[in-house]
Amino acid sequence: MQTRRRHSVFQMVPRLSPPRNGAACSFSRWMLLAHVLWACVEGAPLIASPHGRRAVSDCLRAAEKLSTDAETHLQKYITEVLQCRETDCEEKFFMELPEELPTQIDHCAIRRQGWSFDRCFGSIAHNLRIYETYLVSLRDRSATDTDILVTGIREMLNLISAAEVDVSDNLVVEPISPDVASKIYSSDWQTRQASFQILHMFQHMASVVARSLHVLNKKANPQ
Repeated sequence: MQTRRRHSVFQMVPRLSPPRNGAACSFSRWMLLAHVLWACVEGAPLIASPHGRRAVSDCLRAAEKLSTDAETHLQKYITEVLQCRETDCEEKFFMELPEELPTQIDHCAIRRQGWSFDRCFGSIAHNLRIYETYLVSLRDRSATDTDILVTGIREMLNLISAAEVDVSDNLVVEPISPDVASKIYSSDWQTRQASFQILHMFQHMASVVARSLHVLNKKANPQ
């Protein structure tokens, strides 16, 4: 019998801490927007269609309208999860999403049977390097947290929608262009370090979101 690999929330705790060097995004807002972002990414193979483009617009509207109540609820929920015993963490973390979140997720998610969450996220992970440069540049202009995150999501979705799609396997994405790459690597050390900390944190958050939605999708669509 094949042993299922356990996902330990405790292994994620240090990596989910907000980055230093002036990144002022609240933990709960990051997590909420990560849920919305993943719901959008799940629909990426269909973004080229009119229906897919409408889904992206819905996602962005949902991201912009996240309520303070939902943030407070999720912050409390995350705190409880991180304090739970390891033996019951997985079920608690992945099965008991706050009531507000399924509404936000269902608002823009496109369900695709057979689509691999891990494969999909892995194929677009390097695009987050482009995404995080926008976060850094906007943060340096003292934009609000919401403006930074929503703009970053919009830019990433633009990248995804412009990519070619191979529905039989993966998203096919273009390599990072030299001019974008140079913006990352030619910046001063502190800015570059901060931007990659943001990227690192967001990647791990999104992987947790991917796992939770994968479990929810299996529950909603049992074989």
